Amino acid sequence: MQVTVVLKSCEDCRYCGHSGSFTIRGARQVCDHPDIVGIKMTTKEQFLKEYPEYKNKDLEHFEYHWIHRVLTPNSDDRVKGIPKWCPLKTGSGY
Repeated sequence: MQVTVVLKSCEDCRYCGHSGSFTIRGARQVCDHPDIVGIKMTTKEQFLKEYPEYKNKDLEHFEYHWIHRVLTPNSDDRVKGIPKWCPLKTGSGY
């Protein structure tokens, strides 16, 4: 049996999550697919430029930080479409 799931944007996906309710300036929507964790999409310098409030926080495991999986530029934006780096586009399971 084959099951087809049609996703028009990340908001339709079961792996659409958020950075957490305690994120400074509001939670950001992120991809929570297990195959995306550990992929580096930004640098610490870029992150700290956008979020200077985190400069005194422990960023020892930065490669697993939610900033690498954000789906929108701002916490107020809605997800439009599906990003090129989506793990489902590259053969990962749903």
